Amino acid sequence: MMKLLRKHRQWLMIVIAILAIPFVFYFVQKPDYGAIRSDQFGRVYDRNVSMMEAQQTVRLFNLAQALGMSDFVQSLTVGAGQNQNQAYTEFILNLLVLRSRFTCISWRRRVRHQEIHRFCAKWPFAKWSW
Repeated sequence: MMKLLRKHRQWLMIVIAILAIPFVFYFVQKPDYGAIRSDQFGRVYDRNVSMMEAQQTVRLFNLAQALGMSDFVQSLTVGAGQNQNQAYTEFILNLLVLRSRFTCISWRRRVRHQEIHRFCAKWPFAKWSW
């Protein structure tokens, strides 16, 4: 048997290679390089969050911890547990939500302030300047 295998070694190698090639093409799919290295961390409020912005927020997280702002960090990482990566993710998302809500509230407050100014300007005793 071994003599037969040695005698037809070249022919057997060709047959094995021909049989292996279809399996390689079947099991090895074309990789999606766009998904492998994406510059997008996530999407919050219909806005893409880049990896650079996420890294800046992680640096802010580390700075807040170094400065002893533990209440701030704990309130933005509720439920993260001991996992550092999960704490980073929670902090990034919660800070983005907080900033988004703050801009909406401050915009409404500015509009409300202008409405109050217009209403109070009509009073005869309101002669002060805003």
